[in-house]
Amino acid sequence: SAPGIRVLEGWEHLLTSAEVDAVIVSGGTPTVEEGVKQLAAAGKAIVLCPDIEQGLTLIYELGMIGDETGCVLFPVFPLRHHPDVQRSAEIIAAADLGPILHLHMQRELHLEHTGAARSLPSGADVDGLLLADVDLLRMLGGNYSQVTALRSGNDADGISRATVNLTGDGLPEASWSFNATASQT
Repeated sequence: SAPGIRVLEGWEHLLTSAEVDAVIVSGGTPTVEEGVKQLAAAGKAIVLCPDIEQGLTLIYELGMIGDETGCVLFPVFPLRHHPDVQRSAEIIAAADLGPILHLHMQRELHLEHTGAARSLPSGADVDGLLLADVDLLRMLGGNYSQVTALRSGNDADGISRATVNLTGDGLPEASWSFNATASQT
């Protein structure tokens, strides 16, 4: 491991350790969720790798704990650092294109035929894609305050289509769509 970085299995001893300034957290098991809440309550800085398994309740609770304790909560979304995303952010910030009216991100999943059935992704799979993509839309467009979301399908049968629209005062409208389509082969 890198100098100053240690990978530790248990989290309880981190609560009282003066040597630990920040903790990198990933995963969404109940043990991880309980540990990260206690570490945040103890004032440890949290570098969080968001995962759909963590759920909105954990994020909300961490926000409340951060407001109370002043601990640093830093989410890490790797796509933000992709050169194409960085360049897009620079172009938008420079206003070279004029005012941005709408941002749109589209995901397509091409399904393979396996006999008579096609396997559609679960709601959690689609939500996992949405999590990183919405972060990019917010990075490029702003801190949206209104969300409208629709799905076609259910978790038992799978999701074939999903759309999310984001709006906010003075911000360009943003939309995200997901479509599961039949492969052309």
